[in-house]
Amino acid sequence: MRRVVITGMGIISSLGFDIEEFWKNLLEGKNIIKKPTRFDAERYRSKYTTTIDYEKVLHNSSISRSENDSLNMCAKIGLIASRQAIKSANLYKNEFYRKAGISVGTTSGGDMDYFAKWFHYGEKINSTVVYNSPIFSSMTNIAERLRLEGPVCTISSACTSGTVSIAYAYEAIKNADADLMLAGGCDVLQEAAFAGFNSLRVVSPNECRPFAADRNGMILGDGAAILVLEEYESAIKRNASILAEIKGIGLSCDAYHVTAPNSKGAIQAMKSSLNEANLKATDIQYVNCHGTGTILNDRTESEALGTVFGEAISSLYATSTKSTLGHLLGTAGSIETIIITLVLKRNIIPPMVNFTSPDSNVKFKIVRRKPVQINVQNAMSNSFGFGGNNAS
Repeated sequence: MRRVVITGMGIISSLGFDIEEFWKNLLEGKNIIKKPTRFDAERYRSKYTTTIDYEKVLHNSSISRSENDSLNMCAKIGLIASRQAIKSANLYKNEFYRKAGISVGTTSGGDMDYFAKWFHYGEKINSTVVYNSPIFSSMTNIAERLRLEGPVCTISSACTSGTVSIAYAYEAIKNADADLMLAGGCDVLQEAAFAGFNSLRVVSPNECRPFAADRNGMILGDGAAILVLEEYESAIKRNASILAEIKGIGLSCDAYHVTAPNSKGAIQAMKSSLNEANLKATDIQYVNCHGTGTILNDRTESEALGTVFGEAISSLYATSTKSTLGHLLGTAGSIETIIITLVLKRNIIPPMVNFTSPDSNVKFKIVRRKPVQINVQNAMSNSFGFGGNNAS
């Protein structure tokens, strides 16, 4: 069976525009909660986000004038993160990456941008809509700019999109459809999505406190995170730096409710990923939870972890980095995959800075306020989404 490894990573988020800046700020628990600049949030219950400063990103990026004029914002940040990942994998001087494929997870791609321009501001719709507004536009535009000739795919499965895009790339390499894949997510928070989450009353008016007894919702954000996945022998042959290995992925659906989670699906996804990896629950030292800070989601994930890990739950470290980073929608799973890769590489677990006291059903080890240094051999990342989508 072909093995799949991670050899490069790129990131654009409010915590940083590159891996090192992002990691430093995540460990410090930097406060990045702010009011959005792309729309007026004053009339909503929650007025705060962890959205990106897009002017600053573009000012300091590799985006050309023509790319800036022709691409939607989702494609721009995805392209920047992709170029970072290719550079970190030491592929720019190697034509090998031209044969790579790409899978991108997103919840809206560029469609919300153009809807807002037309509906709210009355802008004329021109020919760029054809290749900029469909949900697949970010992936196709990135593939075109990087001249990627391998398999291409857009994944839109709610908040599991970023993880499922990695699953697609993983399967493509494992099944010899590709030797190299770019995979991850890119999303730009638009007012329609912000309004929708507010109407569900799942957005916090102040801060995100996953697994805390007094949690009151999530904080929405946006960004891009792209990984380079590569076949193991290929990476060895070109003397690439291997950051981590993906051993198993599990996907499932609750088939229960559009928004309310059910632990059965989460349990199935985690067990499937462990089974494919040929690992026992006791082999996992750290789980990066989906942990949105909502009452039902955190309770359901805690129950699922308890079932999967059994007695080992008391020695398991589990956190939700959404406490600092916010929920980045279709990018969440891919940026959290980067986080567990960094945890594995550097043996340090980021804290949940806003954590107060644990909910009564939390049995795992919580990391509060300061990072924890620990030897991590195997880690898991969970992503759960509307429609009962689950990915581990």
